[in-house]
Amino acid sequence: MPQSASQLHVIDWIVIFAFLAMSLAVGLVMSRRGRRSVREYFTSGGSTPWWLLGTSMVATTFAADTPLTLSGWVVTKGIAQNWFWWCQIPVVMLGVFFIARLWRRAALVTDTELVYLRFSGPSASVLRGFKALYLSLVTGCIVMGWVNLAMTRIVQLAIPDIPRVPVVDRAMLRVYLATPLSNGLPDGPRDSMRGKGLDPLDVYYDDWSFYRNPQRGPVMNELGDVFRRVEYYREQTRTGHTDAPEIAELRTYVEDLQAAPWLERLGLAEDHVASVAASAYRTDGSSSSLHMLETICAVNQAVSDVNELKIILLLFVVVMGYTVLSGLWGVLVTDFIQFWIAMIGCILLAWLAVRQVGGMDVLFQRMGELYGPEKARGMVSLIPVEGSGDLDLIPWSKFLVFIFFAWWTAGLTDGGSYLAQRMLAAKDERHAALGYLWYAIAHFCLRMWPWVIVGFAAAVLFPYTKDALTGQYPGEEIAETGFIRVMLVVLPTGLLGVLLATFLAAYMSTISTQLNLGASYLLNDFYRPFVRKSASERHYVVVSQLATLFMAAIGLIVSLFLTTITDAWFLIGTLGAGSGLVYLLRWFWWRVNAWTEIACLGSLLVCVALVKGFPGTFGSLLPAYPLDLLILVPYSVGIALIATYLTKPVDRERLIEFYRRVQPGGPGWRMVDAWVRQADPTFVCKTPLTRANLHRGLLACAAVCSFLFGISKLIVGDAFTPSPWVPGRWVGAILIVVSIVFGWLVARSLSAHNWDRTKPAA
Repeated sequence: MPQSASQLHVIDWIVIFAFLAMSLAVGLVMSRRGRRSVREYFTSGGSTPWWLLGTSMVATTFAADTPLTLSGWVVTKGIAQNWFWWCQIPVVMLGVFFIARLWRRAALVTDTELVYLRFSGPSASVLRGFKALYLSLVTGCIVMGWVNLAMTRIVQLAIPDIPRVPVVDRAMLRVYLATPLSNGLPDGPRDSMRGKGLDPLDVYYDDWSFYRNPQRGPVMNELGDVFRRVEYYREQTRTGHTDAPEIAELRTYVEDLQAAPWLERLGLAEDHVASVAASAYRTDGSSSSLHMLETICAVNQAVSDVNELKIILLLFVVVMGYTVLSGLWGVLVTDFIQFWIAMIGCILLAWLAVRQVGGMDVLFQRMGELYGPEKARGMVSLIPVEGSGDLDLIPWSKFLVFIFFAWWTAGLTDGGSYLAQRMLAAKDERHAALGYLWYAIAHFCLRMWPWVIVGFAAAVLFPYTKDALTGQYPGEEIAETGFIRVMLVVLPTGLLGVLLATFLAAYMSTISTQLNLGASYLLNDFYRPFVRKSASERHYVVVSQLATLFMAAIGLIVSLFLTTITDAWFLIGTLGAGSGLVYLLRWFWWRVNAWTEIACLGSLLVCVALVKGFPGTFGSLLPAYPLDLLILVPYSVGIALIATYLTKPVDRERLIEFYRRVQPGGPGWRMVDAWVRQADPTFVCKTPLTRANLHRGLLACAAVCSFLFGISKLIVGDAFTPSPWVPGRWVGAILIVVSIVFGWLVARSLSAHNWDRTKPAA
């Protein structure tokens, strides 16, 4: 099996630092414009064209975590797991035609400011303050946490020999040992490090000169497999499962472990390692082979993790620099540049990875040999195959929940958060809709296929199979590194720097957006209305910059508590269960009030806090995501509706003001529409709820789905499908043509001429 042991050369570092310098330069250039006012800082003054705001939207979702997770899903769940986010196609496409223009008409600074435009009374203030803190310090920091986690894995593999900076290393080591980040170390060495009996930095750099050994990486990878077996054996022993035949075999394996062969490969003297292990385990100077090997792994892991923290801190400083300086203008411009760098880099990597394996046909042949034809077919299929759950792939039950339930009940169904921030920054309603449409096309159709192809290559180059002794998979966090391991194997000098710059682009794009968005919530929806209502624009811009720094610090802390990217994604999905339906209703039903949202979000927070905080007591109450939506959605929406009917409606004057300004229309606003017409008989509501927009939305959905299935058929062809009726690539080509025709019809309907001819509702 190839080893991911590529080293960065001078040209790679030149490319990386040139990219960092470019990002800072953009921030400096845009800093004067971003500091004009809070509106310029957070919404670019409402002057952004569709191509810039749409690209910024998709660049934000193209984070360092997404290539790793989606390529890892190929081997852990199959690419059908992508219906986790593909299921959002209907609500996003309908949002293009029904909701995008409503956001632009609202003319807000943040999406949370909609609370004061839509609701009234003290409950509106409570909701606005609560959402400002919730969206910035909970949701936003979880997002930044998983992006940081992804970047640490990239650093761990791509830059194993980071220059030593003693003062910084010491500070990072203290942080590492004082947080759960060090909990993965064996108990003996970890306790000794925390008690200062074992200094991993001195041992790694001075006593062993470990960092100079070129064999360290491959050997430590093999030792990682060894200790996964040891930990599994220990866990089975702790829980009393000692009678199974495989446990007896494992016991023999653990007892027969010898340190000498490993020490020889690593170039370490046995007496040096034994003395360190004796100190770590507080023995009389004699150390078993197991203790010596554990100590080696612990020292290597501790220093590796310290170096990751050091690099992430450096990256965060750079991102904070241009985000604090320029606000949304800097984010938008760098997003645009970074997206195209990232896309070109990933396409190039996919091509080189397939060539490394020997072509697509050879790749699929080897995949079938490694995993068996049935599982391999399930891995590359857009729809779960029969018995997919038994094949350790996404089961039909979860797929059906995604398709029929998740897309309209959970998440940003109305395009809130960073999507709304971009639409609020648009030149006009048409640019808001076009930007959202371009985001949907790039997000669902374009960006992920290079990652999936790299995932196919990773499945072959680094097989993800059950351990022969334990019968266990190595863990999703291992699968999530497949993308970067392929990158390190197939890329020559120079191109490796380009691809690492690609990951920097993805990482910085998402972090900068979350920092700017979170700071906008803290300033505009918490500090300004509740702390200091009257101050100069200059004061608020300075507070915005301080809020950005505060968000950055919290995001770093949260990243220390996460383990896998997929789990963090699903946690956000659980926290949004039912809120998606409430977000849609607030636009199209007058009776929704602030207590509706408070009850929905509050009930979810309480439930998730109990389940996650006390798993032994409440953990069994909920199944795994997304099946937990079947329980949480009726729970949260039911409480929200009860709260709605038990509390007073929004004030009549506020409803009229909202309706006249945003003009949502539809049957849910008939009573308010009558009030408005009574006062102004000439009023005509320009509602987006028209048959023409419904037809456009459905046509756009058909175009995107046709493209998805078409490109899949073009890539996979007839692999694992014996004797097809029609060649798969013919089907793929036909579907692509259908998608282009549908897309052209949608684009024509959104031309400036046809947009102006939109017929108002009667």
